[in-house]
Amino acid sequence: MLEKQTVCLRQLGGNRAGEMRLGRWLSNEQVTHDELIENITLKGIESTQGRHILGIQDTTEVNYQAHAARIIGGLGTVGNGKDLGFFMHPMLLVDAELETCLGLGAIKTWVRTTQARKDYSKQPIEEKESFRWLAAAEQTKKNLTEASMLTIIADRESDIYEEWDRIPNQKTQMITRCCRDRKLSTGVMLYTHVKNLEISGLYEFEVKARVGKRSAHKARLEIRFGEVEIKRPKNCLDKNTAKSIKLYVIDVKESSSSGSIILGFLDNW
Repeated sequence: MLEKQTVCLRQLGGNRAGEMRLGRWLSNEQVTHDELIENITLKGIESTQGRHILGIQDTTEVNYQAHAARIIGGLGTVGNGKDLGFFMHPMLLVDAELETCLGLGAIKTWVRTTQARKDYSKQPIEEKESFRWLAAAEQTKKNLTEASMLTIIADRESDIYEEWDRIPNQKTQMITRCCRDRKLSTGVMLYTHVKNLEISGLYEFEVKARVGKRSAHKARLEIRFGEVEIKRPKNCLDKNTAKSIKLYVIDVKESSSSGSIILGFLDNW
């Protein structure tokens, strides 16, 4: 697949006989899902020794609706609720200093066969689809024991209290775009606290025009940051988690916009 830059069995096999051989191999019950993932991630994991690694995770869907007539079982519905497919959540490994891509640290896949339960908010995190963020982070942390540092980067869906509690340690940091206006140990809400922080720095850069969306202009960003202590939310069902967690908050805001808040667990702040 790497050499030929394709996943088409006909092109990979080279001829009809080769295509059939690959098809039989993939259909063999002894070729397991876990072994495929283990071998896919092995090369990337072996390249991380002694390095500071950025683990960048996000979710994608693989839509097979165009091939629905030829597929027998094994799939569920994707984001639109009707097309056939499955979901995949990989952890991309990047060298923090060289900025080179090393491979994948973990892959979580699943098939959606039912709708979300009405009592979704009352389910433990392990029973929710959002558990993928914790599972991928935990597996990557387990796999990268030889790395000097692992910094896991994720979007706002990963702003989960249980993840803040379970994942960070002396070698594992987290940077996550903020999603929830959390209550702090002081009783003040996070967003209110951030608004009252002093501006710590300014950054300007030229923004190119986009037809029908924006004009060319110089963006002026205000940067605020500080340490906060978030309280365990009431809907956190895992009572073994810490009652509060200390994090760093970074607020990056264009002078005329609402901005974007980032939370981070960083030892080397």
